[in-house]
Amino acid sequence: MKVISWNMWVKNLDPIGNLKKLIAAESPDIICLQEVKINVLEFVHDGLFEGYDYIYGFDFRKHKGGFYENYYLVTLSKKKILNQKVNKIHVNHKTQWSLWDTLMRWDESIEFLYADIELGHKKLRIFNCHMELSAGPRLRLEQFDLILKKFVEGSKNIVCGDF
Repeated sequence: MKVISWNMWVKNLDPIGNLKKLIAAESPDIICLQEVKINVLEFVHDGLFEGYDYIYGFDFRKHKGGFYENYYLVTLSKKKILNQKVNKIHVNHKTQWSLWDTLMRWDESIEFLYADIELGHKKLRIFNCHMELSAGPRLRLEQFDLILKKFVEGSKNIVCGDF
Protein backbone atom coordinates (compact mmCIF):
# COMPACT_ATOMS: atom_id res chain seq x y z
CA MET A 1 0.00 0.00 0.00
CA LYS A 2 1.36 3.40 -1.00
CA VAL A 3 0.54 6.37 1.25
CA ILE A 4 1.53 9.96 0.43
CA SER A 5 1.24 12.99 2.71
CA TRP A 6 1.70 16.52 1.31
CA ASN A 7 1.34 20.04 2.69
CA MET A 8 0.23 21.90 -0.45
CA TRP A 9 0.63 25.50 0.74
CA VAL A 10 4.21 26.70 0.30
CA LYS A 11 5.57 27.48 -3.21
CA ASN A 12 2.88 25.52 -5.04
CA LEU A 13 1.82 27.65 -7.99
CA ASP A 14 -0.19 24.90 -9.72
CA PRO A 15 -1.63 22.69 -6.94
CA ILE A 16 -4.23 20.93 -9.13
CA GLY A 17 -1.74 20.23 -11.92
CA ASN A 18 0.88 19.06 -9.44
CA LEU A 19 -1.64 16.80 -7.68
CA LYS A 20 -2.64 15.27 -11.03
CA LYS A 21 1.03 14.65 -11.86
CA LEU A 22 1.63 13.07 -8.44
CA ILE A 23 -1.33 10.71 -8.84
CA ALA A 24 -0.32 9.77 -12.40
CA ALA A 25 3.31 9.14 -11.43
CA GLU A 26 2.82 7.39 -8.09
CA SER A 27 -0.72 5.92 -8.18
CA PRO A 28 -1.00 6.13 -4.38
CA ASP A 29 -3.67 4.20 -2.49
CA ILE A 30 -4.03 6.94 0.14
CA ILE A 31 -3.28 10.67 -0.18
CA CYS A 32 -3.35 12.98 2.85
CA LEU A 33 -3.23 16.68 2.03
CA GLN A 34 -2.83 19.60 4.39
CA GLU A 35 -3.37 23.35 3.79
CA VAL A 36 -5.58 22.72 0.77
CA LYS A 37 -7.13 25.83 -0.84
CA ILE A 38 -10.80 25.91 -1.78
CA ASN A 39 -10.15 25.57 -5.55
CA VAL A 40 -8.38 22.24 -4.98
CA LEU A 41 -11.13 21.06 -2.62
CA GLU A 42 -13.76 21.93 -5.24
CA PHE A 43 -11.76 20.02 -7.87
CA VAL A 44 -11.70 16.94 -5.62
CA HIS A 45 -15.39 17.41 -4.74
CA ASP A 46 -16.36 17.51 -8.42
CA GLY A 47 -15.11 13.93 -8.72
CA LEU A 48 -12.24 14.69 -11.04
CA PHE A 49 -9.97 12.19 -9.29
CA GLU A 50 -11.82 9.14 -10.51
CA GLY A 51 -11.40 6.06 -8.38
CA TYR A 52 -10.83 7.93 -5.12
CA ASP A 53 -13.23 8.32 -2.21
CA TYR A 54 -12.49 11.34 -0.02
CA ILE A 55 -13.20 13.22 3.18
CA TYR A 56 -12.26 16.74 4.20
CA GLY A 57 -12.25 19.04 7.19
CA PHE A 58 -11.29 22.58 8.12
CA ASP A 59 -7.57 23.19 8.71
CA PHE A 60 -7.17 26.92 9.43
CA ARG A 61 -7.90 30.32 7.97
CA LYS A 62 -5.80 33.40 7.40
CA HIS A 63 -6.59 37.01 6.63
CA LYS A 64 -5.73 37.95 3.05
CA GLY A 65 -6.82 40.94 0.98
CA GLY A 66 -9.58 42.04 3.34
CA PHE A 67 -11.15 38.61 3.84
CA TYR A 68 -10.41 35.28 5.44
CA GLU A 69 -9.12 32.48 3.24
CA ASN A 70 -9.90 28.95 4.45
CA TYR A 71 -7.56 26.00 4.15
CA TYR A 72 -8.61 22.36 4.47
CA LEU A 73 -7.39 18.86 5.26
CA VAL A 74 -8.26 16.32 2.55
CA THR A 75 -7.83 12.54 2.57
CA LEU A 76 -8.31 10.57 -0.65
CA SER A 77 -8.53 6.77 -0.71
CA LYS A 78 -8.79 4.17 -3.47
CA LYS A 79 -10.58 1.99 -0.93
CA LYS A 80 -14.10 2.89 0.15
CA ILE A 81 -14.15 4.95 3.34
CA LEU A 82 -16.25 3.01 5.86
CA ASN A 83 -16.21 5.46 8.74
CA GLN A 84 -14.93 8.99 9.14
CA LYS A 85 -14.66 11.70 11.72
CA VAL A 86 -13.44 15.27 11.78
CA ASN A 87 -12.12 16.20 15.21
CA LYS A 88 -11.84 19.83 16.25
CA ILE A 89 -10.30 20.49 19.61
CA HIS A 90 -10.05 24.01 20.94
CA VAL A 91 -7.22 24.56 23.37
CA ASN A 92 -6.83 27.87 25.19
CA HIS A 93 -3.19 28.75 25.57
CA LYS A 94 -0.81 31.62 25.19
CA THR A 95 2.59 31.07 23.62
CA GLN A 96 5.38 33.22 22.30
CA TRP A 97 3.68 32.88 18.89
CA SER A 98 0.25 34.15 19.98
CA LEU A 99 1.20 37.73 19.08
CA TRP A 100 2.36 36.50 15.65
CA ASP A 101 -0.99 34.77 15.08
CA THR A 102 -2.82 37.97 16.03
CA LEU A 103 -0.68 40.16 13.76
CA MET A 104 -1.00 37.75 10.82
CA ARG A 105 -4.74 37.35 11.52
CA TRP A 106 -4.42 33.59 11.49
CA ASP A 107 -7.15 31.56 13.12
CA GLU A 108 -5.60 28.20 13.80
CA SER A 109 -7.25 25.20 15.31
CA ILE A 110 -6.12 21.78 16.37
CA GLU A 111 -7.97 19.72 13.87
CA PHE A 112 -7.47 16.27 12.51
CA LEU A 113 -9.58 13.76 10.70
CA TYR A 114 -9.52 10.04 10.30
CA ALA A 115 -10.89 7.60 7.79
CA ASP A 116 -11.43 3.89 8.32
CA ILE A 117 -10.94 1.62 5.33
CA GLU A 118 -11.02 -2.15 4.97
CA LEU A 119 -7.71 -3.73 4.15
CA GLY A 120 -8.19 -7.41 3.55
CA HIS A 121 -10.17 -8.58 6.56
CA LYS A 122 -8.87 -5.86 8.86
CA LYS A 123 -9.70 -2.22 9.41
CA LEU A 124 -7.09 0.45 8.78
CA ARG A 125 -7.46 3.91 10.31
CA ILE A 126 -5.72 6.75 8.45
CA PHE A 127 -5.18 10.00 10.38
CA ASN A 128 -4.55 13.33 8.65
CA CYS A 129 -3.50 16.25 10.82
CA HIS A 130 -1.88 19.65 10.71
CA MET A 131 -0.40 20.60 14.03
CA GLU A 132 -0.69 24.13 15.32
CA LEU A 133 2.08 26.46 14.15
CA SER A 134 2.17 28.56 17.28
CA ALA A 135 2.46 25.66 19.73
CA GLY A 136 5.86 24.77 21.11
CA PRO A 137 7.15 21.19 21.44
CA ARG A 138 5.44 20.51 24.79
CA LEU A 139 2.03 21.66 23.53
CA ARG A 140 2.45 19.74 20.28
CA LEU A 141 3.06 16.56 22.27
CA GLU A 142 -0.11 17.21 24.26
CA GLN A 143 -2.01 17.79 21.02
CA PHE A 144 -0.57 14.64 19.44
CA ASP A 145 -1.71 12.71 22.51
CA LEU A 146 -5.29 13.67 21.56
CA ILE A 147 -4.75 11.91 18.23
CA LEU A 148 -3.30 8.83 19.91
CA LYS A 149 -6.49 8.50 21.98
CA LYS A 150 -8.40 7.88 18.72
CA PHE A 151 -6.25 4.89 17.76
CA VAL A 152 -8.14 1.63 17.34
CA GLU A 153 -6.63 -1.22 19.34
CA GLY A 154 -6.09 -4.41 17.36
CA SER A 155 -6.13 -2.43 14.13
CA LYS A 156 -3.48 -0.78 11.99
CA ASN A 157 -3.23 3.00 12.41
CA ILE A 158 -1.30 5.37 10.13
CA VAL A 159 -0.70 9.02 11.03
CA CYS A 160 0.02 11.51 8.25
CA GLY A 161 0.36 15.25 8.46
CA ASP A 162 2.37 18.37 8.96
CA PHE A 163 3.93 18.29 12.42
